Amino acid sequence: MVFVHVQNHKAAPVNQIKAETEEDRLRVAEGEAANERRKIDRKMSLKAAPPTVEETVIVFVFLFDNRPA
Repeated sequence: MVFVHVQNHKAAPVNQIKAETEEDRLRVAEGEAANERRKIDRKMSLKAAPPTVEETVIVFVFLFDNRPA
């Protein structure tokens, strides 16, 4: 793990935290799971990858079928 140094704006290493209690281990596991979810969310973001043709058609059909009369 690293952090960005305030003065030189470069990455610097951080000492790892050791989970000593069961509660600590649970929190570490929750944090790791949250990191994985964020990584997946970034990959699936529309900013990273536009919708496929199939997804575009699904949205169009949904909006077309549900438009006001």
